[in-house]
Amino acid sequence: MTTNINKNTVYTPASDWAEATPLGNGRIGSMLYGDPDLEHIALNHDRLWRAFLESAKMHTHRDFETIRALCHEGKYKEAELVFRKTLPYHARGCVYINPFVPLADAYVRMMFPKGAADGYAETDATRADGRVKDYSRTLDMENGVATVRFVRDGITYTRECFCPIGTRLCILRLSTDTPATLTGEVSLSRIPDAECTVNGAAHFGELCMLGEFDEGRRFASSLRVLHRGGRLTLGKRTYGLENETAPERHFGLGYVFDRDLHVDFSRGASLYFDSCDEVILVISAATDVESRDPLADARTLSYQCPYEDIDALRDAHTTAFSSYYNRTRLSLSDSTRESNFPTLIEKAQDSGKMSPELLEHLWHFSRYVAIASGLTAVNTDTPKAPINLQGLWNRDTRPAWESDYHPDLNLAMCYQSLPAVGLADLCESVLLLFERTLPSARERAKLLFGKEGAHFLGCLDASGVLSPVDTILCGWLGCGAWYMQILWQYYEYAPSDDRLRRIYALMEECCTFYLSMLEEDADGHLTYPFGASPEMGAVIDGEVQYITSASTIDLALSRELFTHAATAADLLGDHESAHRYRETAARIRPLPIDAEGRLSEWVEPHIEEQPGHRHRSPFVTFHPGNSITRRNSPEIVAAMERLLDYRLAQGTSMAAAFSYVLDSQLLARLGRGDEALAILYPLTQYHMLQNGFLTINDYAQKGGLSWFPGIKVMQVEALLGVLGVVTEMLLSDADGILTPLPALPTDLPSGSCRGLRVRAPITVDISWQSHRLTELVLHATEDTLCQIDLSRSICRDDPMGLAYLDALPVGASIKGGILSLHLNRGEKYVIRF
Repeated sequence: MTTNINKNTVYTPASDWAEATPLGNGRIGSMLYGDPDLEHIALNHDRLWRAFLESAKMHTHRDFETIRALCHEGKYKEAELVFRKTLPYHARGCVYINPFVPLADAYVRMMFPKGAADGYAETDATRADGRVKDYSRTLDMENGVATVRFVRDGITYTRECFCPIGTRLCILRLSTDTPATLTGEVSLSRIPDAECTVNGAAHFGELCMLGEFDEGRRFASSLRVLHRGGRLTLGKRTYGLENETAPERHFGLGYVFDRDLHVDFSRGASLYFDSCDEVILVISAATDVESRDPLADARTLSYQCPYEDIDALRDAHTTAFSSYYNRTRLSLSDSTRESNFPTLIEKAQDSGKMSPELLEHLWHFSRYVAIASGLTAVNTDTPKAPINLQGLWNRDTRPAWESDYHPDLNLAMCYQSLPAVGLADLCESVLLLFERTLPSARERAKLLFGKEGAHFLGCLDASGVLSPVDTILCGWLGCGAWYMQILWQYYEYAPSDDRLRRIYALMEECCTFYLSMLEEDADGHLTYPFGASPEMGAVIDGEVQYITSASTIDLALSRELFTHAATAADLLGDHESAHRYRETAARIRPLPIDAEGRLSEWVEPHIEEQPGHRHRSPFVTFHPGNSITRRNSPEIVAAMERLLDYRLAQGTSMAAAFSYVLDSQLLARLGRGDEALAILYPLTQYHMLQNGFLTINDYAQKGGLSWFPGIKVMQVEALLGVLGVVTEMLLSDADGILTPLPALPTDLPSGSCRGLRVRAPITVDISWQSHRLTELVLHATEDTLCQIDLSRSICRDDPMGLAYLDALPVGASIKGGILSLHLNRGEKYVIRF
């Protein structure tokens, strides 16, 4: 069966939350199960996080000089023991940070007519199984709309669900092709939670729910039932089960996966709809982050959406959503394609490799997920929370890693690829988050080290609370610099004076901290007294620990930060600071290369706990950063390549979904396209789910990393990282020169991509056939000089590619395989080969 590649269609209802269809508008997320008898919509709000933790008042600064002195003597084990006196250690039951938690569940229990004519409504006791035919559940990724369709007893039932952009609403429309055949009961509730009190009530045409956590955080939802034909009646008037057992409390770091273990339609207050032609549910959500009275706020929102406005609301939503989705297009296969993840995965498994069709479909789904979870909030004073570990969707009261923001790779991977596919504006929420976090980061620098400036250590929640977590990250100094790398890429792709000033203000705070931590070594270079390399442990005296000599990632990120800060300072006229930052960058210790010619994890030769570890910390300024390139640092890149080969040679038994994608990105930037595509294959074996999401690890225990056996723990960083894999294969601008098809795999012989962005005011469309570049189209948004490297991207039979260049554009010149031309704002340039 073939359908539109921008749709994902499956032919069974979701078996659990992880298989449901994701919808979202950046603020409200929903998961649609699609069960014909009992529809279930699980709802999230991007700012509904618990609030029981504040930034911990730990006074490690009192021991800082002792720690530094021990590290100078090489006594890293003793130094870590001093750290542990005042830092929480997760093995002893530490909570990471305030978790991202579910908001509500809406249910629709259908009472189907016995036949198309007699109108008799079935009850639970008389409902027959096996009478549903022609079932489909389709996600229209281009428009952000999900549709469930099935036939029962000759009647075609249709459900359409979407979260309108710019609202705090989720809309579910139920309809049939036969009048007066919609009868059922609607309820609104929340998963049981020992730390949350929930109350609710049914009013005529509306269900209300108000929740309050132990610490006082409040949230609410209102569900309005609109209908055409038929009637509404009250069902269960109040919230709760009369004899319901209180949910169990959980303590410590053991993850709690509630998922669907406590689903009970009868918990919530309810309404009946009877013999209707059409029924529309308008579900609103509110938290006390945005309103002092969340329930009143939620009720106001749902009442502002009358029946006659639903069609206009849907049209406005699809127009807005598609305007983001259609910024880029990718074609890697024939015009007629499968658009069913299970089928594509099965075919890939049969072939033993990632197919072009599956990679293309995954790329489109990745963009969809980025838009649905990352759209910035409009018409509100409540800043949007960035994409978290699960995007915008979470079913658990205590999700894995709290669904928070991890500084060591996760947040960066969610956002590093978005600017290149035209979604740079989604990065605004990250900038807002760091601005909210700045007071906590200043406090962290003082409490941990007694220093000025800002230190963005540890895990982070949406309100800006920082947690040092444990000793895995407590000695890592480069976190703030990695955050600044995300912001600098945002500025490079979407420059503006105001944005630069805001980012530079944060950079200055980080630079102040690093200047106070750097010290001169015996060779006159600047280095750090200690470090850590997330999340690689060092074996010292037979024990694994994380406080080590200065780490490569800290040195590399610091140099990159000072370099970018110098550029920003010059642009803003702060030339004195620019000189100081540039001078500091030049003095930072060279990156260490070991005796085997590999880039080292640390400046001293510590024994690695896991030589095949899934993290790639020493590579971050080569990728996703671009301050180290083959052109400016060939020796370092060669050492990085040797390190990557060494890591891969150790096997992937400890690999997670994100590490396959990260390695693919690195291989693509190194120009090794065939390997980059091949290493994605394990995703098809056990990481992909029915709806296209990726699990963090091997939940089915087929041979890979399995932290949570049998549980589908979805995380989005690997999925969004797929965008970076494809863009690295098709177009590189890491060193300011465009290189088309720098890592095109053999198995992607022909295709096209339009709308790619680069670190210049240029949008690029690219086409190739039989591994040969056929056309480049450049769209200039400002006057600019464009340089294109034709030395290795035109045709494998002609490395310089000049024989295939039809003609030089007017005013262009070419030298050493580099084509240079001036682009004028608003003009389009077509280069054919």
